[in-house]
Parts: sequence; C-alpha cells; structure tokens
Amino acid sequence: MRSWKTWALLCLVAVPVSLLAEKIYREKSISVQRIQARSNLKQIGLALHAYHEMYQSFPPAYTAGPDGTPWHSWRVLLLPFLGEGSVYASYHFDEPWNSPHNQELLSERPRVFASPFQTSDDPTLSAYVGIVSRRSMWPGYHAMKIDDVTDGTSNTIHVIEYAETDIGWTEPREVHEQDVLNKLAEFKTTGPTRDFFHVLLADGAVRTLTSQLDPKLLVSLLTPRFQQLSVSQANWPKGLFGDPQLDLAALPLRSPERLSDTEVSPHAWGAIVEGRTTLYCATSQLVWDQLRPAPGQPLDCPVTELTAAMNRLTFPSDALSAHCYQVSSARVGTPEEQEILRSLCQKFPDSEFARNPSQRTTPGVFVLASLEKALPFEDVLDSFDEPLKFGPLARAQPVQSFGRQSFTGEDSLRKVLPQTVTIGDYVSDYDFIVVLQADVPEHDEIIVAKVTPNETLQETWLQVAGRLKQPSDEKLIPHLRALDELQIPVIRCALEAKLHDLAGLSIPTADFPERVIADASEFIRFRLDEYGAELMADTYMVIGEMGEEWEPMQTRKPRRFICDQPFLLAMREQGAAEPYLLLWAGNADLMIPWPSAD
Repeated sequence: MRSWKTWALLCLVAVPVSLLAEKIYREKSISVQRIQARSNLKQIGLALHAYHEMYQSFPPAYTAGPDGTPWHSWRVLLLPFLGEGSVYASYHFDEPWNSPHNQELLSERPRVFASPFQTSDDPTLSAYVGIVSRRSMWPGYHAMKIDDVTDGTSNTIHVIEYAETDIGWTEPREVHEQDVLNKLAEFKTTGPTRDFFHVLLADGAVRTLTSQLDPKLLVSLLTPRFQQLSVSQANWPKGLFGDPQLDLAALPLRSPERLSDTEVSPHAWGAIVEGRTTLYCATSQLVWDQLRPAPGQPLDCPVTELTAAMNRLTFPSDALSAHCYQVSSARVGTPEEQEILRSLCQKFPDSEFARNPSQRTTPGVFVLASLEKALPFEDVLDSFDEPLKFGPLARAQPVQSFGRQSFTGEDSLRKVLPQTVTIGDYVSDYDFIVVLQADVPEHDEIIVAKVTPNETLQETWLQVAGRLKQPSDEKLIPHLRALDELQIPVIRCALEAKLHDLAGLSIPTADFPERVIADASEFIRFRLDEYGAELMADTYMVIGEMGEEWEPMQTRKPRRFICDQPFLLAMREQGAAEPYLLLWAGNADLMIPWPSAD
C-alpha cells in the first residue's frame, strides 16, 4: 500500500503534466482555428480579385436601392465567385436585404463568412467585414480599383476578421475604423485570451495583427492613399463622412437647463462668463428677421436686454448659401402650411420639424428656420489615444480630442495637412487662432481661437475676425508644420432650448395690436471631431394673433495649439461677414468624456 507521501508526490507530478497537456491542447486548437480563419480570408481574397478581373473594380461596400439607402452587401455580390451560385440565384435584388424573402437566405450563410473565433453562435452573422470610410477600401457605394491603391496593395487592409460581429452576412453594414481601434485598445487593456485578429490585404495576402500594433500604423494600413480621401465630398453619401454608427439626428435631446453651466443664446450677443459655455446659432436670428416689418427695421416690441440684442444685429442674407437653410412662415391649417412643411421635409429630412411634426390646430402663424451643414475635412485628422485635460488645473476634465501629434525628426519643418489646417494667428501656446477648412464648395471655415474673451460672443468674434485679417506677427508661419502639435476637444451635443424670455412678448402691428409670441424653441445638434463638423439647427416661433393664446521666425521651436482652456469656436462660409454658429467653450459640458460613456 502506497503511503500518503507517495500519493502527494504523484499529485505534484500529475497536476503540472495535466496543465501542460491542457496548454498543448489549447494551443493546438487555436492553431487549427487560425488555419481555418486564414483559409476563409484567402478564399474571400481570391473571390474579390476574380470580381475585379470581371468588372475592373472591387465590389462596393453596398449597392443602394431606389430610395438611396443601402440594399445589398458586397458579400452577396461576391457569391458567384465563392461557388455559391445557387444562393445568388435565389436572392432577389429588386428587394432590400431584409425583405421577407431575402431574410430567409440568412440561414444559407457560406462557410467562408464564419470565423472559428466568432463569439456568437448565431449562424446568420458574418465575422468578415469591410471598414467603411471616406478614406478606406470601402467608401460607401463607390467601388475601388487596384490602381486607386497608391500605397500598394500589400500595405492596405481590405477585409478584417471581426469576431464580435452582430452583422448579418447579407446585411449592407460594415464596421468603422474607430471600431477597429477600440478593439485594439481593448486588447491592450483587458488582455483577452486571444489578443490577435486576421486581416486580408488588398493583394490577397492574409496577415495577423496583435495588440502590439501601433494604432497610427493600423490607421495607415486601413487607408489606400496615405490617409488621403478615397472619394470627394461631392460623391459621398450624406451622413457617412464620419462615423456611420453615429446618427446625429438620433441623439437624444437635452435641455441646457439640465446643464447648469451651459446656455443657448438666441442672439450673437450672448454673455461670456467664466466657467460657463455659451452657444449661439443663426436660426433664431433668422426667425426674428423674418418677423421684422421690413429688412433691417427693428421689431416694435417692449425694449428689454433680449429684444435690444435681437434688434441690434441682422443676419446677412449672403452669409449662408441658399441650399443650406430655409426660413418660412404660414398660417396654421392652410394649404400654404402643408406646402411649406412638405418642402422643408424634402430639403431637410432630418430636421426636427420633419422628424417630429407637431399638430397645430389653433389659428395663428408659425415661423420656422432650419439650417444644416455637413463639413468633412479633406484630411482626416488623428484621434488621440490619451485624454486631453480641459479647464483650470484644479478642475480639469479628461475629454476626447483630435488633431495632429508633433513630429520632431529631420523633416520636422515640412508643411502638413495643408488642405485642412491654416494658422490664422499665433502669439503663444496660450493665444492662437487655428482655421480648419471643410471639403465643401463653400469652403466653410471652422475657427478655433484660444484667446482672452471680451464680454460677449459677438465682441470676441470681432476681435478674432480682426486678427484673422491682420495677424499679430507679420512673419507668421501660416501653415501647420510637422513639429507643431494640434489638439482640439471632440464636441458633441443635442440641445432643445425653450426661449422662455421670448414667450409672451408683445410684437404688435397695425392689423394685430395684440399679437404676441406664444412659444419659441430652438434645437441644436452639433458635432466636431477628426472627420469634420456637422450641424443641424431648427428654431420655431408660434405667433398668437388677436389675443389668441397658445401652448514668429522660422524656428525649430514647436508651437502647441492645445485647446485645454476655454476657447471660441466659430463657423462661417468662407468670405462671409458673420458666422452662423458661435460657441464659447468655457467648460467640458458639450465635450465627450474620457473614456466615452456612449
């Protein structure tokens, strides 16, 4: 009979052997899975090149239906080249991918679209996806050619293994580059068992990426043209110039009253107060101007600080292109009202009035203004992988930011981002003006000015506009150099502001001496990030009539354009005298916290 010591010795030997065997089995299993995953991507690569040989281009990320929305995925277009001709023949291309008939084919997923590393057991999902972006191999419904890949097909990612997928294999939806960067960051921080994923390059080769990969290198690999755009703004579907996962129109509205240190001002003379954010958009002024008895003539109304400010400034008619905005008024319940709303919904389908039409039944007049801008940058800027600490040192808030990091190599004086970034003025790292130019016909300018403010938005803007015309330093270097650093907070907001101080205001006319503003509201949705800016603004006023009541030198010293303290942000069309949006970012209320809570 064995002694207890013998049994203990056997256990000491058996446990490590068991653990070693388990490790060998696990590694062998992962090795087999990797072979299968690489084989899948290899087959997809061969099919993509066979498609290119037949059609002289790779397939687009999706094809659009009659309504312009994505109907069919590139994975469906690739079926004949994957030996799946019968499934292809059964698919109805005259119906969207999620029609009752086409949805039945989700269960017919080809094996090459299933990864052995897939986290879901759902047999309808694809673990192999494209990265949709204006600068990737999958620019929306535009098809890329091999000749478009100026970085070289062996240096450009075409398809990526995305094991955490929730995308149906026939669904015309892909991932965005930020999704991939987030996954890389997750590998670095959480250290999952599998810290690698596979990619298919544009030349058909399959490579493995690990958590050691530099995010900047990953972005470079995702772009076929050294991070330049694959398509121009004119050819890019609205809403896809940035992150297609973020629908600005769908962001839930918040009241500024819930943000104790943020105010929406209906006029450009909004006060700048230390520690507070003040936002102005031109739609309220446009509505006010519509109510004037004649252009430039003040409204006859009780004089208050608010009405004086509204009467003081008229928004210039040439400061906005006609296709970007609409101002309308009509009597409630008339055919004119229906025609105005129909026209508005057609022009701005994402406006607040189009998405949430109100039922007006009380006699009277409504006046409304809508303004929409989609302003992508020609150069996509960098997203910083470390937080920017915004505000006074003791109360600094960590926020997300974008821009460009400093490069101090031998070529550090070269010009960078010339189509997107201009230095309007530079006194010091604490006093500067940077101009970001959008890739649109109007060449809209997004002006970021870290300056000492005046008492109001308008006065601060006039100071900035004067410095843009005549910079402080005659020898200003007007372009961003490789050794300079640019860092701007990501801003995103969706605000609904009730203009309480206007409600109940008497604005009599000779015909209607008891005319009053019964209701006034403003809706502002705005984002600014590495892809550009997007603005959706709506203002309406309800007018009750006849008493009706309603409900330095060229030097190697780097300049740091770091917006870590309050700054002015202005948006205007190039050459326009007045901006259509002014924002004094006095705190981080409208910035995206680090890490994002979204």
